[in-house]
Amino acid sequence: SEEIITSLLFTILTLIVRKIYGYQISPEKSTPEKVSDYIKGNFQRDLTLDEIASSVHLSPYYLIRIFKEKEGLSPIQYLIKIRLEEAKRLLTTSNLSIQEIASNVGYSNPNYFNIVFKKFTGYSPGKYRKKFKS
Repeated sequence: SEEIITSLLFTILTLIVRKIYGYQISPEKSTPEKVSDYIKGNFQRDLTLDEIASSVHLSPYYLIRIFKEKEGLSPIQYLIKIRLEEAKRLLTTSNLSIQEIASNVGYSNPNYFNIVFKKFTGYSPGKYRKKFKS
């Protein structure tokens, strides 16, 4: 009982000190949040599912399952989404060529970039730029 009282007293004192000095316990990010941050920070590179899974020390199959539960997309689908969002932004706000934009968002092959962009937006990059550039 003395140990319990000591433990409770320590906990209370810790909470008081945190309150006085403004210390916050920041919860650790969940695995899907870590993966999302990793993808956002590295989308310009040639990322693979194995590399993404390795960054959080999980198997690719388990990662797909838990990421899809949280985000509704697989990690690779999420990567494509992030790349296309950046490509749309660059198409409408810069004068970079489509080839430069493809390279900037992680596609080494501009033809493949065109195919992916059109599949997900319904427009080729050039038509998207003409329609939405202000």
